[in-house]
Amino acid sequence: MKIEFKHFIILNVLDVMTTYFALTHMSLNEANPLLSALFTKFGLLGSLIAFKLIILMVMYGVFTMMPYKIKKITLYIICFMFILVIINNTYQMIRVL
Repeated sequence: MKIEFKHFIILNVLDVMTTYFALTHMSLNEANPLLSALFTKFGLLGSLIAFKLIILMVMYGVFTMMPYKIKKITLYIICFMFILVIINNTYQMIRVL
């Protein structure tokens, strides 16, 4: 399976969806202290979306400057990490049911 930048975007959307659901409907807490502070100051959904958009823009900019092989390996690693985050979010929601 070839991983492309669109997979990175899809995984970020799934991360936002699972995080939002876990925090609003399951009464779970955010483990990232930076995001927790942003949630308190700017609200949950706006902070999540703004944070992800900033990450997407930075990653896209960095990826346009990288050689293909490094870009490919980096994208695989980051997508794998997001898969783990989504699995963890889902596990935490199932655990509290």
